[in-house]
Amino acid sequence: QPYPLLDHVFYGDYAAALDVMRPYPPDQLFSLTGPLIKGTVAETWESTLAFWVAKATDGALKAQPDLAAAYFLRGWAAYLVDKRSPAALADIEKAATLDPNEKLFSDSVEFLK
Repeated sequence: QPYPLLDHVFYGDYAAALDVMRPYPPDQLFSLTGPLIKGTVAETWESTLAFWVAKATDGALKAQPDLAAAYFLRGWAAYLVDKRSPAALADIEKAATLDPNEKLFSDSVEFLK
């Protein structure tokens, strides 16, 4: 698995995708030089990564519109492409609203504001 995060997203295993992200603080998660991008196969392919994450999560959200993890992942991917994207923050805030007990979501909202 060259990029496990994307594999989990493709298979709809959002819990496993979040498990890949949880060890890192938001300043690393939302950085192009963070451990989820720098030195991985995603480096220099951030817009392609964002496209595929958005495509997968859009489909999941059509089927299950209250899937907090899908909103978070879609927001994360959008942020990688455009740090000023209102959609990125909106998706991450939606994730935090849907699952207020998920520290990854609430910490990320706090970081992005």
